[in-house]
Amino acid sequence: MSVARFHNSAMDAMELAQVNRVQGKMELYKKWLQSALRLEWKAVKAMEKAGIQEPTYSILCRSAISIAIESDKLRLAKQMIIHALLNISGVTKEFSPLWNKIREAEKVGCKCQECRRTYKVDLDIPDRIRKKITSDKADLLCGPCIMIKIENLNRHDHFRLIGGTKYEE
Repeated sequence: MSVARFHNSAMDAMELAQVNRVQGKMELYKKWLQSALRLEWKAVKAMEKAGIQEPTYSILCRSAISIAIESDKLRLAKQMIIHALLNISGVTKEFSPLWNKIREAEKVGCKCQECRRTYKVDLDIPDRIRKKITSDKADLLCGPCIMIKIENLNRHDHFRLIGGTKYEE
């Protein structure tokens, strides 16, 4: 398969992942995310085999790294950055935002038990609704997963946003 076909297939898989995430189908979201990561990295490797062309190569690498970060595969994302920097020179600054995003994700926060992302902001929702959207397997949920699950209940409600350890009205 060509670089373009791998990349286009990866973007199709990313789109399916996002659709499933919005619909609250987290297992399918993770499956499509993994597929997108695998295909985008194959695009990177195919370009290496065909001959690296800038800026396309660094764009493909950044795309694959972003998918790895979204997949919560932070160690793999770091390895991908190092791999890319070993293959091209003079683009260190292009990868700095991704490196910083990885470092930030590693620092602090809770891990969502649905999508596996690290989050720092919690939503204060009534117990009656929390009981409907959580389970024994997924009690810690990030804001987006909470909102998706509430949307799937077909209800209208309002909530207070709280952050860190300090709560203010």
